[in-house]
Amino acid sequence: DKEKKGRVSLSLLSALHCKRRERDTHPILKVGESSLKPQRDKEKKGRGMVQITIVDADTDGAFAFEVDDSETVENVKALLEVQSEVPLAQQDLLFNMAVLSNETTLKGAGVANGDMLMLRRRASMPARRAPSYPQAGQPGQPQLQGLEAAIGQFLNPQAQAQSRLRQEAINFRRIVMSNSDTLHQLMVQHPQLGTACINEDYNYIEQHLQKQQQAEERKRREELRTIAQLNSDPFDVDAQIKIEERIRQKNVEENMEAAMEHMPESFGSVVMLYVDCVLNKVRHVLLSRSTEMTPSPS
Repeated sequence: DKEKKGRVSLSLLSALHCKRRERDTHPILKVGESSLKPQRDKEKKGRGMVQITIVDADTDGAFAFEVDDSETVENVKALLEVQSEVPLAQQDLLFNMAVLSNETTLKGAGVANGDMLMLRRRASMPARRAPSYPQAGQPGQPQLQGLEAAIGQFLNPQAQAQSRLRQEAINFRRIVMSNSDTLHQLMVQHPQLGTACINEDYNYIEQHLQKQQQAEERKRREELRTIAQLNSDPFDVDAQIKIEERIRQKNVEENMEAAMEHMPESFGSVVMLYVDCVLNKVRHVLLSRSTEMTPSPS
């Protein structure tokens, strides 16, 4: 019996030893350092998570996302649709002023960590039925041709922008020419623009207004980019100092605008008349806008 029990114990020990060796050498069951860990680390290193900020060009709203750089633009639009409530079909994402296609990946488009994209909404046009025009030579053909041209101009965004810019140039010239002081000030500060208003050179006025609008747009985009960078890390002391300085500067600008609106005389030269007179053998100076007489030192 003792010999039999010894043989059984040896068999069990041998089986346990083989089982442990199999477990230690198995690529999945190996204790401690699993063979899957290097593979997972490799996959993790291969994946690049980027933080991007998407700014709505219409509402100036900003949306922050952390996505894989292998994601397509279409998937990013789907995420953006949830937060912005802008349908995917009406979204255009721009990076460096270039529209990104839905099939392009963020990495393929060159989007890196901390970059900012712009959301531009497409104008949704209702479904239209093709109008039936009469045959050539029939009555009403000239009117229909004029209507077709007007509709084509309305549906063309470039033509709309050009027409809107021309109207702005006309309004600008009308305002300048209606006030001689404004025209004189414009001739001093910008002689070429003042001359264009006098000569009705709308092309030059349009170019000037367009350059001004582009400069304001670049300034606004830079402002949004700076705000997004400052808000990316709320615990950055330097960023908080810059935010505080921007708030202070904004308050100064608002106070300046309010002062110019309510007290414009403080920012210009005021011409006042005075009367030099003698009252009770005391010389006085009476100002035209003063309710009191001011005695002179003499």
